[in-house]
Amino acid sequence: HSSPEHINIRSDVKYIVGIRDLVDVTASMRPFFEGVTEKFSKTWGGFPPRSQTEAEKVRFMLEDKGDGAGYLMVLIDYIKHWWPHLQRDNVLLLHYMDRIKEPKADIARIDAFLGAGLSEAEKEQVLAHSNFEFMKAHNTYYAYCMSDAEGSVQGLSGKIPETLCAMESEAFVAKGKDRSGEKELSPELVARVRAIAVEHLGPEIAAWLTTG
Repeated sequence: HSSPEHINIRSDVKYIVGIRDLVDVTASMRPFFEGVTEKFSKTWGGFPPRSQTEAEKVRFMLEDKGDGAGYLMVLIDYIKHWWPHLQRDNVLLLHYMDRIKEPKADIARIDAFLGAGLSEAEKEQVLAHSNFEFMKAHNTYYAYCMSDAEGSVQGLSGKIPETLCAMESEAFVAKGKDRSGEKELSPELVARVRAIAVEHLGPEIAAWLTTG
């Protein structure tokens, strides 16, 4: 999830950049924020907000998340700052839509990029462990729990006084590939998200975000 503006791009490191249609992300973020644990939200001063009215959700995503900019701008800035680096040999751009349409081809693309040299049996194993059914059955893997245990990154930093999980049980894996922002959001909200994408990214990138 890191953006080039926050990290030093190195030639000896490979970067995989995942991007999804902003309308689908907007739809996905609504239940995602509601699924954040109360303890985690309190740790960050009530961020992200766990309970919002419909108007508050729209304002948070598109207008102001508390610092004068909507949360959508975090995603737009991520795309905007990675885009100039996509011609680098050590940067691989992946669109969620391609993963849904051709998961095996997506895995082969990652394998080739990393130079892992997986066998066909190993690629099938990766597919089996990265599909929606597996993720739904092992939802606790995605609770983003941080540990206060001795030797853990969080424990060593002294920033986590006790074990802390970011997500409620079964909150992270929701609808999988069946989620459609076009169906879940109002036509007016979809139009606003599309317009913001064009305004900040241009029509070419905005169109690519929609189709992959």
